[in-house]
Amino acid sequence: MTLIQTRPQARPALTAFDRFDDLFDQMWGTPVATRHQDYDLFETGDALVLELAVPGLGQDAITVTVEGRTLTLELGDSDASEASAEEDRRILVQGLNRPTGATRRFTLPEGMDADGTTARVKNGLLTVTVPKAQEARVRKVDVQAE
Repeated sequence: MTLIQTRPQARPALTAFDRFDDLFDQMWGTPVATRHQDYDLFETGDALVLELAVPGLGQDAITVTVEGRTLTLELGDSDASEASAEEDRRILVQGLNRPTGATRRFTLPEGMDADGTTARVKNGLLTVTVPKAQEARVRKVDVQAE
């Protein structure tokens, strides 16, 4: 199974150390996204499941598309997460990296049923399930006795 993640468009640096890390990564070619993988990808007998942390985003801010073997997640700004004028004056010292405005792409392996893809968001966790095609699923074969 081959999965390829492309680099998110932008990631705000949380601390001065992150800014230095990003600078060195740009100089020596280490992708920034490899340090901050905020998702789990696992395979079950019937599906490939991607769980991605999306704190503060609702279903209206998330777009999931499958084109061919490419699964694309677009994470936009949620209307429900808009801050008031008072909150805009706050300066984040430490907190979660909210992936707004990011696009992530994954290449799906052969034998997946893209038409059966489902996505749901609950408590800041996006779960995308791509079922395996019927012919790619593990089947139990009964042993006949003569």
